[in-house]
Amino acid sequence: PTRGGYFIGNVSPARMDFRWFALGNCIAILSSLATPEQASAIMDLIEARWDELVAEMPLKISYPALENHEWRLITGCDPKNTRWSYHNGGSWPG
Repeated sequence: PTRGGYFIGNVSPARMDFRWFALGNCIAILSSLATPEQASAIMDLIEARWDELVAEMPLKISYPALENHEWRLITGCDPKNTRWSYHNGGSWPG
């Protein structure tokens, strides 16, 4: 996602993670924590970015996956967190 219309992944004192996280956004809609306008924006985003967020999976858990330098920095080159794997943008169950 390149614009608003979704709740960001997480916030810490050091940085904000602007990647898309499906679970949090879907729970916000299902639990009515999102306003009707926010819920519509989230669903509009899923529809507009269908190929990136859904494609051949039921729904990617995060988008985009971490890659290259960012992946090495955050995961310490952990092989279980490769691009689109279980913990890095894949779909559960992996």
